[in-house]
Amino acid sequence: MNIYSIGDVIPQLKTGSTLVQMAFDGSLWELRIGFPAITQEEINELQIGDVNMAIANIKETLFCLFSIGRIPWCDAPYEPRLLNTPLEYPTEYAEGTGAPLLILTVDSATGVLKGMRMVSIGHKLTQRLHSICAKLNEKRPLDVGSYDRRVDEIYAQYPSCLDLLHQVQPADMAQLTSG
Repeated sequence: MNIYSIGDVIPQLKTGSTLVQMAFDGSLWELRIGFPAITQEEINELQIGDVNMAIANIKETLFCLFSIGRIPWCDAPYEPRLLNTPLEYPTEYAEGTGAPLLILTVDSATGVLKGMRMVSIGHKLTQRLHSICAKLNEKRPLDVGSYDRRVDEIYAQYPSCLDLLHQVQPADMAQLTSG
């Protein structure tokens, strides 16, 4: 698990463009969201806005989708087989609990961490997400070139996040926080 502080520069998050990434380290999920020259209003939305999450598994390709406050739906593919060492994706959580999700808010022009927030993915969505990851993990090795082409094909078929969202099953959506 990485240790962060507000104001840290995270070089790999200095992309100069809109950034939405998912990562898992075996104990918690990280959602990294950034905009170049992020505004205080965007930072506030990401820190206190209602968090909605959905997952779509299209052609054995996992997409995590989010809306936070007034920030529109966004998506990030996640592929467990891109990690050299397979991780465990536990599905046994006590009723009412789920995997933690750390939301990192970043100015992607500078890589500066502007905010952090911890929420729970929720019991059922965690079980579903981890189940999909575990099944994908069983199908190793991954041909990275084929994976990249498949992601490109899916984005060509579903060019917007809302198009992807229409592929989500109702059981694969959850409101993680609400005001």
